[in-house]
Amino acid sequence: MREELDFKSLRFFSALYRLGNVSPAADALDISQPTGSLLLKKLRDHFADPLFVRVGQRMIPTPRADAIAPHHLDSSPACR
Repeated sequence: MREELDFKSLRFFSALYRLGNVSPAADALDISQPTGSLLLKKLRDHFADPLFVRVGQRMIPTPRADAIAPHHLDSSPACR
């Protein structure tokens, strides 16, 4: 059975989806870049998908991330 995702992980998914880079997403949530990377690993494990792939300086969402996004996007100003 998969572990439930916490709110911080879902907020990080939202920020990364919108900002396209781990460091700015972590900054937007006032967490460290290493913490952001750990949250991304947790998300990848939970959804059994890479969710984002690096293309140059950007993290591009996979089709699975695009499918998840409408259900988990956070509307908080820090993630816009």
